[in-house]
Amino acid sequence: MEIKSQIEQSLLTSNKNKLNSRKTEYLESMNPELFESILRETLFLPKEATLHERIYCVMNNIDDIPLCPFCSDKRSYVLYRGYRATCGKARCGLHLRYQKEEQHE
Repeated sequence: MEIKSQIEQSLLTSNKNKLNSRKTEYLESMNPELFESILRETLFLPKEATLHERIYCVMNNIDDIPLCPFCSDKRSYVLYRGYRATCGKARCGLHLRYQKEEQHE
């Protein structure tokens, strides 16, 4: 079975759009095969990456940490939301805000 299907069946809530936190908390002990598959699919992430981030990457076909469009630093992951639009530095946030303002003019 494909890893995405396993995640959908084992870890997502009934409406299929959110992770079941209780199930992810015990994944390593309850389903070690799936846990290991997720780790293998996300070797590009740092060791300290959360399981939520790893699952997000698998489900969204992300195979490298997204980079900031303004400075090329890695974007940070926000739990339950995904990756930020920028790296999080103030100057990059300003660039993004100005860019959005220009698009609305």
